[in-house]
Amino acid sequence: MLVQSSEKPTQVESIKTTSTTAHTQLGKVATNDDSQAKSYPPEQGQVAILSRWAKKGQLSQALAQVEHREVTIKQIYSSLEKLAKQLKSMSNTDAISPLNSHSMSQQITQLQQQAKAPNSGLNSQLKMAQANSQEVRQLNSKVDLISERPHDENVQLLLGRSGKAVHIKLPAEQSEAQNLNTVIAAFAKHNIKVEVNRQNRLVFSASAEHSDLLKEAWVMTGQGVRVAAGNPISLQLSELDSPLDQLADSVKKQQDVAAHLEFIKQAQRQLKVNLLQIQAQHRELSAQLQQIEKNTVQADSQQISLLSLSVKEKMMTPNVDNVAVITAQANMTRNMVKYALT
Repeated sequence: MLVQSSEKPTQVESIKTTSTTAHTQLGKVATNDDSQAKSYPPEQGQVAILSRWAKKGQLSQALAQVEHREVTIKQIYSSLEKLAKQLKSMSNTDAISPLNSHSMSQQITQLQQQAKAPNSGLNSQLKMAQANSQEVRQLNSKVDLISERPHDENVQLLLGRSGKAVHIKLPAEQSEAQNLNTVIAAFAKHNIKVEVNRQNRLVFSASAEHSDLLKEAWVMTGQGVRVAAGNPISLQLSELDSPLDQLADSVKKQQDVAAHLEFIKQAQRQLKVNLLQIQAQHRELSAQLQQIEKNTVQADSQQISLLSLSVKEKMMTPNVDNVAVITAQANMTRNMVKYALT
């Protein structure tokens, strides 16, 4: 917001022609941690002040988000610790009663909801969500594109509504490793990376720019036993299971206590990594905010000194317009304070 003086043009001209008049004000913007003071005309000085306020507001908001995410991670970790203590009180060979199993399922469901909340800062794999992070999806376990087959096969995958298609030619008796390399090369043309996880399922990853190719349903056609009778098959890639999802599945399948504890440990290990990242972000944002506040104090102090010197010079210089000039500067300062308080 720029505040302009209401004085007449002749008075403004007298300000410009008075050689002893201090006609600049000090402004300083805390950008890129630049702590060097710079002098600006009055209007630019106000812009510098407002820029500092805007930057400080942005950092304060980001710091609040980081603190909320830190609290969320600690709460999930603490809840898992309580669940682990409950399980450790049982023998590894003891069967979990239906009542305890139901109670555990409810607790895990609440943790899953807490982790998947938009403001948690966590992605579907229980990792820190980052801007422009890669999209990762996995193929249905019932679809096999890499195992060895006795006949030649041609497979075509239409990638959603993009109009892009992947053509895969798998010769007879080709090894699983060779088939995987063929699949990797075919998808690489569309900036999609392919890997195999521990469950021998194909995992696809793409940058944010190409992530839509993984989110939409695919249609698979072709010739061979992988495509029964050549009929089109609709495929929907799914998100990877997080340790919490695996824990919930373990409880649902009534696996033993040792399996439950292992998934809890996996989740806690990931949460510890997240907590270290969050705490590093917290320190960085706090340092930036402190630097801006320090720069603001220095800039305000120098600005007051400069204005005081300007007023002193005007008072000691015989000029009929000096009183009007001082009044105009006082009004400008008053307006700035009024703007800050509203």
